[in-house]
Amino acid sequence: MRKGLIAVVFSMMLWGANSAAQAPLAVNSSDVATGGVSRAAAGAGWDSLKQTGLYHEAKVLLTDGKSHRGEVVSVSDEALVIHSGKGDQTLARTSIERVSIRRQSHRGRNALIGAGVGAGVGLGLGVAVDQCSPSAMICTGNKGKGVFTPLVGLIGAGVGALMPTGGWQVAYRMR
Repeated sequence: MRKGLIAVVFSMMLWGANSAAQAPLAVNSSDVATGGVSRAAAGAGWDSLKQTGLYHEAKVLLTDGKSHRGEVVSVSDEALVIHSGKGDQTLARTSIERVSIRRQSHRGRNALIGAGVGAGVGLGLGVAVDQCSPSAMICTGNKGKGVFTPLVGLIGAGVGALMPTGGWQVAYRMR
């Protein structure tokens, strides 16, 4: 029974972390009407790009196949200005095929979730190991909980920190 409960809690935490990491940058009325089902269409318009705000890292693909990467400085109805190692670059809206915005990383949050889940699993393992019966060959006393809880908690934190987060999300796509 306990293992089933731990598995359910762990899967709910992973599902919640994945769905939060995949949330669209901007929501428009069509996303509300469709329940946000179409992530590819979410935030794909120029207005959505303007709503994402400034100073985000962006990758811009032009219609001629060239690409630029830098920080969004301004977005107007006619152009996008990004700041890169080459200085400020003004890119005409008509020449932009796609703009992708880097999403915020959640490695710290995922590490905390992993540590909590790992500590819970470690505590459960410790309780199972600490069960001493008269026929047991090895009896650990209460050391199983003291060892497995932090050990599995650290492993969980490492797994959580290694989970891929952030990444790039398409904020504008030429139609």
